[in-house]
Amino acid sequence: MGRTAVLGEPENPKVNKYFQAILEAEDVGLETLRPGVKASDIYTIMMETARKTIPHYQRHHTGHSLGLGPGYDTPNFLANDHTLLEKGMVFNIEPTAFVEFGFGTLRLEDTLVITNNGYKLFTTTSRDIWRL
Repeated sequence: MGRTAVLGEPENPKVNKYFQAILEAEDVGLETLRPGVKASDIYTIMMETARKTIPHYQRHHTGHSLGLGPGYDTPNFLANDHTLLEKGMVFNIEPTAFVEFGFGTLRLEDTLVITNNGYKLFTTTSRDIWRL
């Protein structure tokens, strides 16, 4: 699980704008998750959504499965991973934004399991920006 935290209200208006873009990307990815969907389709729809607001948005993946091994397990939400999702697969969905040099990083990452009709989130904390 990953979240974005800021001290007070962000001075740079891009913080809220860009965070909203990655939140929308995660939402559309979650809406698309279900058995039979290709991992690459999740990647594509999340990237297209984020790029509506952040045209220069780049990610090599927008999520990865979780297992017992070290590192990222497969399948991953990658452009070239056409694995069909199955019930019981566990993933981190993460449209984290590393957008501009000197700007910072916006974290958003949630853990879920694929169910018969979609997904179930394991993370229960707010997906909003945490203002400290």
